[in-house]
Amino acid sequence: MHTNGRIVFFIPKEQHRRMKKISRKSRAARIDGRFRFPADFIWGVAASAPQIEGAWDKDRKGPSIWDTFCRIPGRVINGDTLDAGCDHYHRYEEDFRLMRELGIKNYRLSISWPRIIPDGDGAVNRKGVAFYHRVLDSMRENGIRPWVCFFHYDLPQSLEDRKSGWVSRAVPEAFSRFCGTVVKEYRDTVDRWLTINEPWCLKLGYHTGYHAPGRKENIQVLHQVLHHGMLAHGYAARAVLEFGGRGAQVGIVHNPAYSVPIMETEPHISAARQQFRIDTAPMMEPLIKGRYPKWWLDEEAMAAPRFDDRDMEIIGTPCDFFGLNVYTGRFVRAGIDGRPESLPLPRQYPRGDVPWLAVMPDAMYWAIRFTHEVYSPGAIHISENGCAFDDAISDKGEIIDTDRIDFLRNHLLRLGRALREGFPVKAYFLWSIFDNYEWADGYAKKFGIVGIERATMKRIPKASAHWYAAVMKQRRIV
Repeated sequence: MHTNGRIVFFIPKEQHRRMKKISRKSRAARIDGRFRFPADFIWGVAASAPQIEGAWDKDRKGPSIWDTFCRIPGRVINGDTLDAGCDHYHRYEEDFRLMRELGIKNYRLSISWPRIIPDGDGAVNRKGVAFYHRVLDSMRENGIRPWVCFFHYDLPQSLEDRKSGWVSRAVPEAFSRFCGTVVKEYRDTVDRWLTINEPWCLKLGYHTGYHAPGRKENIQVLHQVLHHGMLAHGYAARAVLEFGGRGAQVGIVHNPAYSVPIMETEPHISAARQQFRIDTAPMMEPLIKGRYPKWWLDEEAMAAPRFDDRDMEIIGTPCDFFGLNVYTGRFVRAGIDGRPESLPLPRQYPRGDVPWLAVMPDAMYWAIRFTHEVYSPGAIHISENGCAFDDAISDKGEIIDTDRIDFLRNHLLRLGRALREGFPVKAYFLWSIFDNYEWADGYAKKFGIVGIERATMKRIPKASAHWYAAVMKQRRIV
């Protein structure tokens, strides 16, 4: 509830009793390397079309906003472009054979909107359609289940030029047609769908200007952009419900801010939960409950997005799972007045090879727990988790990324804890299978468990790839 500018979070009695029961069980449980994940737990890896495919203008593909943005001097480290990517467009068969050798049975990929509909809302490009048929057929031959995401930042440039991009509701409407086209085309091959990757990150392209298309709009325009991103999610979910094959499931990929209590005592847990709700409600309530929080609309006043009831009905279309991308978090404590207080990290706090990635494994557990407790979205999938480190090829031609293994191990320990305590997390997708194009960081930042030798495009499985293969095979943290 909202009282005098404060949010007061109440836990229902039944849920409180369940939490006490869970706590007793967790104290008795030994969450260590001997814990085995359920036999039906889903293990996978993830990547996206614009980051790995290359062939940016081949076979009638249209330019995306990233194809344009990366050519603006000073926007991307080293002036790197998406032109080559990881050459997955030509090497996908080799890549899927490698995934099979590593025991990977689930792969989250995206389908490039401008490869299917070059200008975003016009004619369908049959060459682009045929490419993804070949990709999906190769995955099937290698025993890999596709988890297809409709949108991973590669908006057709034509829609940015003609319609002002995500500022206009013409874009989610065009996206609806694109999604319907894709589902009808691949429904016999694909039964797991993801709507939009991290709609919150549209802020980086339309408010901070750090990502494509590089615009710095005011806060009201930003809220309208985010609203249109959520509307696009709803249209995509409805396309799956209407045209998807038998047993098709759909969910979103979201990256809300995660709060971690500084210590596991009730005042600090309550404060962290309250902060999580404050931070996440403006997007998670619409996505899960089909409404904006009234307190947020009141606070934003004239800066709030413009919408109607029909919009909210579409945005709140029920989904089969809720995807969380978990990389980092922030520590929260109960202040003197009981209100949540977010804490700065010390200068020497461990980080990955990107400044925003503070290494905070407990974020995994609390992301799952608070999402379930606050929003109850049903099944939760960890749709991304990974890290960038400064990997180097040794004299022996190896990449010994023990730092990444340590990062993944500690996050999976926390995921194991969530499972042992009964939270409904069903899947884990590691980001990423390859060192790929990391947006404004170009190829300089490496998130992959398989390295790419840029000069030759040679694939080099890192130590972490073999470690993850053992985890998947044995269903335990090794």
